Amino acid sequence: MSHFRNQLNLDFSGVSMKNQNISQKEKTENKMLKKITKHNFKFKNKIENDCEVIKQLVSELQPDEILNLISKEFDSPNIVLSFVNQIERLFVATWAITPAGIDALVKIASNEIIKECWIILDKTHSYKWIFQSDAYKILRGKVKIKFLANHSKFICFQLSSGEMVNFVGSMNFSRNPRFENITIDKTQSNFEFYRDFIKNIGGEIV
Repeated sequence: MSHFRNQLNLDFSGVSMKNQNISQKEKTENKMLKKITKHNFKFKNKIENDCEVIKQLVSELQPDEILNLISKEFDSPNIVLSFVNQIERLFVATWAITPAGIDALVKIASNEIIKECWIILDKTHSYKWIFQSDAYKILRGKVKIKFLANHSKFICFQLSSGEMVNFVGSMNFSRNPRFENITIDKTQSNFEFYRDFIKNIGGEIV
């Protein structure tokens, strides 16, 4: 049976502009997903190595200890990825975010135990990018995003075991090719301080 045609089919009854619009919307949203996929492929080994380093640092840290680092050994989104299946509550503050940070938020928001996921971003730097890059469309309904004049940077989370871990320092929620100062602790009062700051500070929530 031949599948070739020698005549034009002029019946357009099955053509829908709505379907074309949906396809274009999906095409636009896939831009960020392609960037994330490219990042994960390119840095696969580094992500795995970072996670091992981060998990070891946290496991060796005693509840009454504070660890001060100046390091460029790991990227900050990999802090979240290290505990992606254990985090119940996550609070992130950053000035800048990149596809690496978006990917970490998508993965954490997709786990089955997450109860809260918040991030604050700088309105003057990140506001335009978060919409133009389609990152907002990917995170919408999964992560509470708050915009304000912000330059604070921290990643604080509570695990399903009840343990609370705080990473506070100079790193943005992005790949960190530079030396960053980082303080790590497991203090509940510090966790609650940063959590309450994110939830109570005035800003535009999207």
